[in-house]
Amino acid sequence: MNVLIIGFGAAGKHYYNLLKNFSFIKNIYVCNDVELPKLKKIKKFEFNRINLKNYNIKYAIVATPSNLHYYYSKVLIENSINIIIEKPFVLKLGHAKKLISLSKNKKIKCWVSFQNRYNKAIQGLKDIVNKKTIGNIFLVDCSLIWKRDKNYYQTSWRGNYSSDGGVLTNQAIHLLDSLVYIFGNIKKLNSIIEYNKKKLGAEDLVVLNSIHSNNLISNIKATTR
Repeated sequence: MNVLIIGFGAAGKHYYNLLKNFSFIKNIYVCNDVELPKLKKIKKFEFNRINLKNYNIKYAIVATPSNLHYYYSKVLIENSINIIIEKPFVLKLGHAKKLISLSKNKKIKCWVSFQNRYNKAIQGLKDIVNKKTIGNIFLVDCSLIWKRDKNYYQTSWRGNYSSDGGVLTNQAIHLLDSLVYIFGNIKKLNSIIEYNKKKLGAEDLVVLNSIHSNNLISNIKATTR
C-alpha cells in the first residue's frame, strides 16, 4: 500500500514516524517544498492529478498550513483517495460542507485529526459522564491558557485569519471538540473575542458560550496571551 503525506512540518514528520514501521505500507510519498532527508520508505512527490492516478495511492494525510487543507483535500477526494486532515478541518464553513458532501458522494473516508479525544483524562471524563457517576450535568466550564509569544508567530502563515485563524481554530479547537465528543452537538452559541494586534492578526482571546442539543450549557475561555 502507498501513502501520501502532504506537508512535512512537525505534524507531517509525526505521521511519518508512525507509518514507517508498518510492513504493509510499501511507499510513503511526501509532497513538500524543501528537500527531504533520506529516510526509510520515503519518496519525493510532486502534487498533481496525473501523479495521483499513476502512483496507486490509497490513503493521504493533509498536514499543510490550514488555508491549504481545502484545496488538497478536494483534489484527493475527487480522486477517490481516503484522507486524514490535521486540525482544523478547514477555515470556512462552506468548504467543510463541500468536502463532507463530496466524500459521501465518492463513498470514501474523510477524517479530521482530534487525537486529544483519546487522552486518558478525556476518556476518563467521558466514562464518568456516560455512567452518570456524578449525576446529571447541566453546566460545564472550560479554560485554556497557553503562552504563545512573538517567536511562535514568526512563521508567516500563523496568526492570521486567511491562513491559520486564531486561538479558537488553532489551540482551543481541541477543547471544543472534547465538549462535543462528551456532551453532544451544539445547537446555539455566542462569543466574545479580543485581539492583541501587536502580536497577530486574529483573535488571541475568546469566550464561547454554548447550548448543546441536550440543553446542557458549556463555556470556553481560551487565550494565548
